[in-house]
Amino acid sequence: MRLLFTLGLLLLASFSLQAQLQEAIISHNPSITKAAKQQINKRANARSQKGAALPFFDDFAYNGPFPDAMNWEDNTVFINNTLANQPISIGVATFDGLDASGSPYGGTGSADSLTSIPLDLSGSATKYMSYYVQPKGLGDAPGPEDSLILEFKNIAGDWIEVGSHATTLRETAFPVDSLPVFQFVGPIAIEDAQFLHEDFQFRFRNYAFRNGAVDMWHIDYIRLEADIMTQSNPDLAFTTLPSNILRDYTNAPWTHLQEELEVDLALILDSMDINLYNHSNNTIGTDDSEFLVNGISEGQTLRFKRQDLLIPEDDSEQKNISNGRHSFTNHIRGEYAFIFRNEFQTSDKVQIKVDYSFIQNNAETAATQRNNQISRTFDLENYYAYDDNSAESAYFIGTGGQVAVKFTNYKADLLQAIRMQIPRIVGGDLSNTNFTLKVWLEDLNTTPIYEAPFTKPLFIDEFVDSLQAFTTYILKDPLTGEAAPIDLPVGDFYIGWEQVTPCANVNCLPVGFDRNTPSATNTIFINIDGGWRNIGTFFQNEEVPPSQQGALMMRPVVGPETPNDSETVGVDELTLPQLLAISPNPTNGIINFDLFKGNYGDYQISVFNTLGQQLKQQALTPQIDLANQISGIYFLQFVHKETLATGNYKLVLKK
Repeated sequence: MRLLFTLGLLLLASFSLQAQLQEAIISHNPSITKAAKQQINKRANARSQKGAALPFFDDFAYNGPFPDAMNWEDNTVFINNTLANQPISIGVATFDGLDASGSPYGGTGSADSLTSIPLDLSGSATKYMSYYVQPKGLGDAPGPEDSLILEFKNIAGDWIEVGSHATTLRETAFPVDSLPVFQFVGPIAIEDAQFLHEDFQFRFRNYAFRNGAVDMWHIDYIRLEADIMTQSNPDLAFTTLPSNILRDYTNAPWTHLQEELEVDLALILDSMDINLYNHSNNTIGTDDSEFLVNGISEGQTLRFKRQDLLIPEDDSEQKNISNGRHSFTNHIRGEYAFIFRNEFQTSDKVQIKVDYSFIQNNAETAATQRNNQISRTFDLENYYAYDDNSAESAYFIGTGGQVAVKFTNYKADLLQAIRMQIPRIVGGDLSNTNFTLKVWLEDLNTTPIYEAPFTKPLFIDEFVDSLQAFTTYILKDPLTGEAAPIDLPVGDFYIGWEQVTPCANVNCLPVGFDRNTPSATNTIFINIDGGWRNIGTFFQNEEVPPSQQGALMMRPVVGPETPNDSETVGVDELTLPQLLAISPNPTNGIINFDLFKGNYGDYQISVFNTLGQQLKQQALTPQIDLANQISGIYFLQFVHKETLATGNYKLVLKK
């Protein structure tokens, strides 16, 4: 795991180290935490008294975040469709350093597991298994000390390691700008008699630095069959979600969009991107395919568009799709942008739901049919956004640095608030961090029209379909503290922040970064030496590498209504003096904790040095020992495992 990355060539010799834009690793996944609280995952039950019959198949083409309980016994891997690079079927299983509640395990060693239900492999005939694997993807790369292993359960109930991906990893480093692809593994012949029994199981496990969304491996398209197999399988699969429907944004205010469509219908894209993978060595055709767009507002659903998704008469490749990966861009036939302009005219917000589907005319199993349909929704409400709600990483700017994101406003309105996706990051301690929130009109070289100095980072952990929620900062009068929206004219404007208080590494303000919307890269501007520059100018040939393209997750909120302010609705922060007593401080190594309420096991404690390096992570106990550390200042971070409420404490070690 790389705790910190410098973004590309942003380091220039004459610039201060403090002002660089750097990458940090997200330490929690509240999407899993929320699902665990709602108990939407169900533990698997064997589909028969003994092992289930073959074939076994899972390509994770379903909504996560947990694995399908009909196939798997545990739920620690993260089922998602955003973290892998060029998957070979929609949805993957991601292994990292987070447990089934979305919190860090702590320490190092075995982390996630993916364990099959019992399978009937009885008899003397050889069985066969295959899968696809990818390190890193769009997330953090495994380090030389990390690995992914495959184990089989023998007739005696012992787990036997039969494969590992650590050797290849140790031979090949992963540069920051690399994007590894999926590799096929198999067919693996299962012929040893100790595995050919009626309660056979297999499992994948990763060894990682268990402190966050780190050291990632992605598994996809697992097959276990009675007959000898090849890589070929009669299956045509979607590999990505439906493409965006808007030209400029992923989401835009509904009332603004309708206004601008009066003069520019091109804001609604007239083409759709389709990404498919044919797993068969033979060509595969489709009998029926559909592109469907529905508008939904106040319980009413209106069909905006329906047509064929694949258009074989325009492209012979779409009639009989050959083996491998394919990308098509098809025109949306007929006029449909006017529906966006003319329908739901009295609505403040509309949800647009886009569905792709096809029926394969080749024989395929019921299991592989799940990857024949995909869906995506767009919330056209009261904000502009470039991101897709998923944070694959986070970035921060060093002391004195400034970052801004450019937007173009379609309709004169009030700018009410700024939303920022502020994730918890590995080693981060933001208790002493302040930043200045800023808004510029037309040009970054002008004086900001709005500044909010001494703004505190806030964590908001309730959300829908994102690694973190967005913290909402309403614009306020600096004297009265009352809401003070500003007039936002039509045209360009910028929102951003300046890192004001001195900060060391991951103690600076982090902002989520979405790697699935590379088109937003050119909206990011940076000031580290007194002058504003587009992010591309910091790279060779002024081109940002594909692995580092994406959207900073900031959103301007507009309209007549003031949204809820995260600073006043409350945040999940532990009030340590009311929770526990910590003594002594300074200490010579032994630290005592006297918990006033609750159980020690409800909390997790982490210890960081002043460089932001995590030295220890474990469940809270009445006492811990830091005698093996050198004298100096340390930071203790306490996290409630269920609510993710966090508290920080500064400790002096004198020996």
